[in-house]
Amino acid sequence: FSKEEVVEAGLAVKSEKKQGEIFDRFRGRIIFPIFDSGGIVVGFSGRFFEKVRGQKDPPAGGEPAKYINSPETPVFKKSRLLYGLDRARSAIPRADWILLVEGQFDLLMSHQSGLPFAVALSGTALTDEHLQILSRLSHRLVLALDADPAGVRAGLRSAHLAIAAGFDVKVPTFPDGKDPADVARENPELLKAAVRTSVSAVEFFIEALRKTTKDRRAWGKQVEQQVLPLISAARSSIEREQNITLVASRLGVPEHAVRAEVGKHKVQEEYSPDIQPQSGESALAPMDKKAGMLVFGCGKESEWAHKLEELLGRERVEELMQALLPHEEELRFRFDTEVGEHASQEQIAADLLSDIARMAGRERLRMKFS
Repeated sequence: FSKEEVVEAGLAVKSEKKQGEIFDRFRGRIIFPIFDSGGIVVGFSGRFFEKVRGQKDPPAGGEPAKYINSPETPVFKKSRLLYGLDRARSAIPRADWILLVEGQFDLLMSHQSGLPFAVALSGTALTDEHLQILSRLSHRLVLALDADPAGVRAGLRSAHLAIAAGFDVKVPTFPDGKDPADVARENPELLKAAVRTSVSAVEFFIEALRKTTKDRRAWGKQVEQQVLPLISAARSSIEREQNITLVASRLGVPEHAVRAEVGKHKVQEEYSPDIQPQSGESALAPMDKKAGMLVFGCGKESEWAHKLEELLGRERVEELMQALLPHEEELRFRFDTEVGEHASQEQIAADLLSDIARMAGRERLRMKFS
């Protein structure tokens, strides 16, 4: 293959020092081939194993990135690929369950433990495209993600997306905050037991938030902000009522109070803008706000800004950014606040782009059938 083809495939990177030279993207790493659903290798993920000769030290003496994945290529689209789906696609309909885990080792250990219906996200956020693929196999989903603050945050977002798409979502509890691979190494039967005894997403996150808040009042506020949107996203009115009863019981408040707040979340999700207009200004649409956060937060020449152009078209993005200039400082501040102490800029940017893609898809559908 030519150097250009190797670079385009994501296996090599062009040298900045020597024109015309390329170097291996995955030097000193354990390689996990990533297959599409038909079993064709389309990308790779490399876990750091050892430093190799000529490799640069990471900035500030830190550790190299634990994982490096193939970049987006003509055949590798992270928003559409699930690691292990080529092996799990026949097992999922038989079990009528999908076990969704975080990374390659979690996936491998799950399969080796006797859970062949597991698939992995492999370093990307759950997307509508992932759910569309999975929905053809089953609508019952077990989210087995990391138990650290970033994992809980990602789990809340994934649960909301899946519930809104019509999935029955459950979450297992692992001892001492261990991930699925840790549990499986200790005892495969413990992993199977944790998956088998998974609880509803609403019940899981009520308890997960209780452990991270300092008092009952703060806990109630977190449940209101983070868990009630999960209830409002459910398509089944019976399921919503059951979860309202559950939340009211756990918090010790009347059911009618919880029901009223759930109603507010549903109204806000469907109709209310995320940024309130100033006097004489029109409200920003939710998709416009997210696009502004992405571009102003990451930079107008960042890879995320270019991905947004690929999604919406350069002309529309340029018009949008011109219209959002008066809100630039506010949108940048909102992006920085979202990143916060525990999340990464890359993760927030990926989440925003995924949300924009979902909203753009809905917009196209409305235009098609209007």
